[in-house]
Amino acid sequence: MYSIEDLSHELYSQVESSLIDVFMMLSLDHMTLFFISDPHSGYISKCIHLTGQGVQIIEENKDIRSIHDIFIDPSIIFKNEVPFFARTNDFSNHYLSSHQLCYTSFTSLVCPVKSRNDLISIIACHSSCINRVWASDDIIKVMEIAIKIKKDIEKIIAIESLKATEMTQKFVLSNVRDAVMTYTANGTITYVTTGVSNRYLGYTAQELIGKNCAELIHPDYLPLAFQYIQESKQGIIHDYHEYPILSKDGNYYWFRLHCQPIMDNKGYLTSFVSVVSSVDNEIKYKINLEASEEKYRLLAENMHDLVITFDLSFKPLYISPSIMKILGFSSDDINNFINHPGLYNLGKYLTKTSRKLISNFITNKLSSVSPDTIDQNEATLLDLEMIHKDGTIVSSETCVSFMVNPKSNEINILSVTRKISDRKNIFVDTGIPHKVALKGLNTTII
Repeated sequence: MYSIEDLSHELYSQVESSLIDVFMMLSLDHMTLFFISDPHSGYISKCIHLTGQGVQIIEENKDIRSIHDIFIDPSIIFKNEVPFFARTNDFSNHYLSSHQLCYTSFTSLVCPVKSRNDLISIIACHSSCINRVWASDDIIKVMEIAIKIKKDIEKIIAIESLKATEMTQKFVLSNVRDAVMTYTANGTITYVTTGVSNRYLGYTAQELIGKNCAELIHPDYLPLAFQYIQESKQGIIHDYHEYPILSKDGNYYWFRLHCQPIMDNKGYLTSFVSVVSSVDNEIKYKINLEASEEKYRLLAENMHDLVITFDLSFKPLYISPSIMKILGFSSDDINNFINHPGLYNLGKYLTKTSRKLISNFITNKLSSVSPDTIDQNEATLLDLEMIHKDGTIVSSETCVSFMVNPKSNEINILSVTRKISDRKNIFVDTGIPHKVALKGLNTTII
């Protein structure tokens, strides 16, 4: 297979061969060809240096702005469209030493090589014969060689630019958090960048190429993967897929694939291009959160105490399902309490005496509350009489405390209410004061 490296080598060989011909014909002592890879920034990538001992490629990697430090005053070059003459003192000491121009004086013929008025190369011919008169034939030969190699130089510069771009792209793709992967319609991987595969899965890109995705996706998710492929053939496109993928260490890690199906001219699916992202922490956190939410939902649905959280304006933020057991409200009523706090005011389900207790609590506690003054170990116990949906009175104890969000400093009110109608009736029947049962609790009783 003929590669870009093969083409580059062939072009360099052609340029060197042409330079050697002129070097020999003009009986030169030294000859240098500069490559200016970017005519706009004037970046000099390398040069070819010829002597009687052979050909040497020197990496310069210099900016044109410092060309006078490595070669000759650039203003002399840019103002000339044709070859011009130069002598020893026109060149920098760095150029003289690095290119082994060890004799004390020489005369030179310098030829700019331009493409569409852009300087792309410089040919410098040196002769140690200080009294040499450059003949018109010498100048013509240098100009002919400049014209002959101009196309090759343009190609070399384009290839060098392409190689530099490819190296940058490979570096970026190897270090980004996401990977680019291509695979056939049946799931065989044809290309993958190394970043994600090596960092998260332990595979090199070459180890993954040729594998089928079915070998890597967790068996429980293969039916879903095959379903996505079939739907893609039907033109149904999903934003992304999420699968646990087998790593080299035998564990599964979660990845998200943003897939783009590739169709041929007849509309048949031929392959996929996917951007692959590691979402292992995100998915596992989501799974744990869902499990935790399910556990607390089960707890909330089965608890007998009523839990309500309010903001500081006493708008209900959360009401536990146990309100149905204590006050007889349905889940729709609960949603209306939360979504329409002005219309469904919980206060109207309290007796007049209980509303007064709440009013005193607001006056005494709420007016001066702040994140700095809240003691989260302190709670206020309220004996409240609540009105059931059927109109009966429900005796309750409500423990009220404050919660502070450590991230936002937002303050919420937490109330936990327990129905004590039956217990209160026992106290009344036996003559035992109700509040004696509360002795020893670290609460304020109102």
